[in-house]
Amino acid sequence: MTLAQLKAFHAVATEGSIQKAAERLRITQPAVSIQIKALEQGRKVNLFRRNGHALQLTSKGQALFEAASRLFRAQKDAEDILTSAYDGMSGTLVLGADGPHVALDLVARFQAENPSVRVEMMLGNSETTWDNLLNLRVDAAVMAGAQEDPRVIRRDLCHQNMVALLRCDHDLAGERDVTMAKLAGQDLVFRETGSGTQQKIDTALLGLDQYTRPRLEIGSREGMIEAVRRGMGIGFVYENEVPPDAQLMVIPITDMKAVNTDQLLCMKDQMTNALVKSLFDMA
Repeated sequence: MTLAQLKAFHAVATEGSIQKAAERLRITQPAVSIQIKALEQGRKVNLFRRNGHALQLTSKGQALFEAASRLFRAQKDAEDILTSAYDGMSGTLVLGADGPHVALDLVARFQAENPSVRVEMMLGNSETTWDNLLNLRVDAAVMAGAQEDPRVIRRDLCHQNMVALLRCDHDLAGERDVTMAKLAGQDLVFRETGSGTQQKIDTALLGLDQYTRPRLEIGSREGMIEAVRRGMGIGFVYENEVPPDAQLMVIPITDMKAVNTDQLLCMKDQMTNALVKSLFDMA
C-alpha cells in the first residue's frame, strides 16, 4: 500500500465520487481510479459499493477511512506544530456549523486572538453537520441538539429561546407573546427534515397531540425567511437568528423558552490538534 493510494481512497471516501476526489487532489479521474483499483486488488477487498452515481463505503472501507483520517490528521497536527514553532498559532481550522450566528461569534473572537489562523466554515443543517463531524470532514462543529456519543467532546456555548417570525402586517403582529397551540392553527412555514430547528417544532406540536400540516416546507433558513417576507406564513427561528428587516417581526413563544443549547463539539482524537484545543479553551 502506498501513500498515494491511501490519499486517493480517502479523497473518494470524503467526496463520495471519483470526479470530486480528482478535483480535490488535482489529478485526473483515471489516476484516482487506478489508485483505488490497485489498493483493492492488492488486498483482495472491496472498499466501495455503488449506489447509483454515488460511492458508499463497505464496512471494511469505513474502518480504513477512519484509520486514514487519523493518519492525515496526525500529519496535519505535525505540520501545525512545526509552523507554530516559529510563527505563533497558525494553520487552517475547518469548522462545521448548523447555522452561522453563534459560530461566527465564536470565530470572530478566536481570530481576534489568533490572527494568523485561517478558518473554513462548512454550513449545513444539523444532520449534515453531525455527519461531517463524525466522518472527520471538519475539525470541530458548532451545533444544537447533538446526540450523545462517547467519541465526542462537547462544551455548552449558549441557550436560546425559539421565537415566531412573521410579517408586520400579520393578524398576530399585535400580540406580546403566543403559545405553540395558538400558532398551530396558523399558516406555517417549516424547515426541511434534518433541521434542528424543525425537530424542536415537531416535538412541541406532537406534545400538543395536534397534527399540523405546514403551508410550505423549504430547505433552508434563508428560504424560510424569504417565504415569511412574502406573507406565506409564520416561520420559526432562534432569537439570535432574527434578520434585520423592517418588514418582519418576532413574537416570543411562551412554551419554547431555552429550548436550544448550542455546543462546540469535536471528536476526542481532535483535541490533539492545537487549533481545536485553543478553540475549546477560548469557548
